[in-house]
Amino acid sequence: MPRKAAATVPMNRLIPRSRVKVDWLPTGDRLELLIPRYSDPLVRRVLQRLARPERLWVRYRLDPRASRIYSLIDGYRTVADLVDIYRETYPEDCAQVSGRVMGLLRSLEAQGFVTFKQI
Repeated sequence: MPRKAAATVPMNRLIPRSRVKVDWLPTGDRLELLIPRYSDPLVRRVLQRLARPERLWVRYRLDPRASRIYSLIDGYRTVADLVDIYRETYPEDCAQVSGRVMGLLRSLEAQGFVTFKQI
C-alpha cells in the first residue's frame, strides 16, 4: 500500500507485515533485520558457496524497544494492538505512545522492512 494511502486510513485499520529476515542478537533483547546483500538470485547462489555467511546479509540493528515492537509484527495484529501491548509492557513511557509506535513503523516502512495491509 502506498504511504499516502496508509496515512489516510485510521491506525486501527492497518496491519503491519514484515518483509525481511530477522535474527535475535545473543543478548536476547535486540533484533537485527537482515537484507540480502546481493539481489540477483544467480549471484546469491554462487556467493552462498564462496562467501562467509555473515557477508551475505546487510544487518540493521534495532534498539530493545523497537525490537519488542518488531517482534510482535505477525501479519495479524493491527497497529492499535501493537500500541496497546507497548503501553502494557512499558507503562512508564505512556506519553504519546501511539505517535512513537507509528513513527517507528513509518520509519521501517520507508526503509522497506515493513508494509501495511488495510483490514
